[in-house]
Amino acid sequence: MATRKILVSSATGKQESAVIKSLLANPPSFDFDVLTLTLKAASSVAKSLATNSKVSLIEAILVIVRT
Repeated sequence: MATRKILVSSATGKQESAVIKSLLANPPSFDFDVLTLTLKAASSVAKSLATNSKVSLIEAILVIVRT
């Protein structure tokens, strides 16, 4: 089975980083990688999350456009 991708936006927030840490500490039964959106990949929280090989940081701003 292919590796599943889990996307977490605002990854350096308290709740969001807790979700990521929980996923890494208690992994699901399938293979996964965590893609994280953050405003500042250079922040200390982002850097600490990125120490795990399953976590990829994406520095971006999420914009929702309503029409």
